[in-house]
Amino acid sequence: MRQALDVFYRSIFDTYKHLGTIVWATLCWMVAVLPLFTAGPATAALFRIIQEKQEGKSPDLKDFWRYFQQYFKPGMQLSALYAALFVPGVLYLSFMLQTPSFIWLFIGTLAGYVMLLWHLVITFAFPLLVKESEAPLRATLLRSLRLVSENLWFSANITLYAILLLLLSTIFTIALLAAAGMISLFLLNASWFLMQKYDSESAMFDTEVSWKGTLRPWKV
Repeated sequence: MRQALDVFYRSIFDTYKHLGTIVWATLCWMVAVLPLFTAGPATAALFRIIQEKQEGKSPDLKDFWRYFQQYFKPGMQLSALYAALFVPGVLYLSFMLQTPSFIWLFIGTLAGYVMLLWHLVITFAFPLLVKESEAPLRATLLRSLRLVSENLWFSANITLYAILLLLLSTIFTIALLAAAGMISLFLLNASWFLMQKYDSESAMFDTEVSWKGTLRPWKV
């Protein structure tokens, strides 16, 4: 899909331009997710750092841990909501797909689509959470559901590109130092792209890029 590709290309440019910040923010994220159950707050903090950098601000290490605390509760709630459906869903789906009955296979396929939709909703909820930090979590989830359901093909393509970035990072191991930040930036850009369709004033996003003068990505 051309729109998803445009967002992907813009995100590659932004990653190059903000590489210094993306690397240290990713390292902070790696430390923050070590207990595993803190993945939600850590991811929200990472999105907030990337968002501030995109807005021309200069976030630092202290900001990351401050945002980690700020988004601890909603981040944990998003993680719990994701796990509550996805973990049993995977087990149920694996059981259904091993059953020779056509009916159970059909039900398993439907369950797979529901899990994919839920994954997309939670994925886009994180950038919306930091973009609209004053909104209640329920409103954030409903907004995410609307963005995903009304732009399902775009959202699915964005997920495929994110998986591609992750796979490339495993091949070129050094890229793992920036992988989480790069994917977060990509998803943040994708959410801005979608939001401007509904509110062009509060969510401005331009897919046009210019590499002229972009020479020192290591500069934070």
